[in-house]
Amino acid sequence: MRKADHARDAASDSWFINDARGIQVARSPRSEATRGENFAHRDYFHGQGTDLAADTKDLKPIKAPHLSAVYRSTSSGRLKVAFSVPIENGRKGDARKVVGVLSMSVDLGEFDVLENDLPKGHEVVLLDLREADIDGVTRRGLILHHQREDAYRKGAPIPWVSNEVLAQIDESLKKVDSNKTEGGAMLLNYRDEALTNGKTYWGALQPVVNRRRDETVRESQWLVLVQERLSPP
Repeated sequence: MRKADHARDAASDSWFINDARGIQVARSPRSEATRGENFAHRDYFHGQGTDLAADTKDLKPIKAPHLSAVYRSTSSGRLKVAFSVPIENGRKGDARKVVGVLSMSVDLGEFDVLENDLPKGHEVVLLDLREADIDGVTRRGLILHHQREDAYRKGAPIPWVSNEVLAQIDESLKKVDSNKTEGGAMLLNYRDEALTNGKTYWGALQPVVNRRRDETVRESQWLVLVQERLSPP
């Protein structure tokens, strides 16, 4: 399987493989800054929900598909999230084991698939409601994707939703049943510097869930917000 074969279907910054120790053994596109380095402390490798100290010992690779915590890339310095899956040895029974992890990284702000066929005047935002630790700051409400191009420019502040709007979102989501395929929640008359550039908006919320055949719903704690600016009085 090659990254180039799936570039249109699943746009990404990079694909990479770490062996069972966490050492990066392959990457596309190639990067000498990361090849041969040990990334066992990254959440995409061990799946514990956050990156750990780089010298943490005895970390084991994931055993199921995983959506990583947001991290700052060693190769580019950009904020990224990774979708990772275990690589097994193909054996059965007691001989079966994980021999590595395949990951696909995506830059924050690059989830362009969300913007397809949006009505004029509507904006789509992707939020992470999990706690994230970025550059020594730990909080919730990181904006993973926003149509404002300046939100992810080099040197721009990290796009966090304010605590006030985050509290509104949490309250609205109490009414959402993620086991239903339809429905969602509304967010009314809110304003936020990172989310709405200080203007007043209203929007529709929908949690992102992982629903597989014959399996229960898995919460990702990601949230899609489709928003529209309220006309000034």
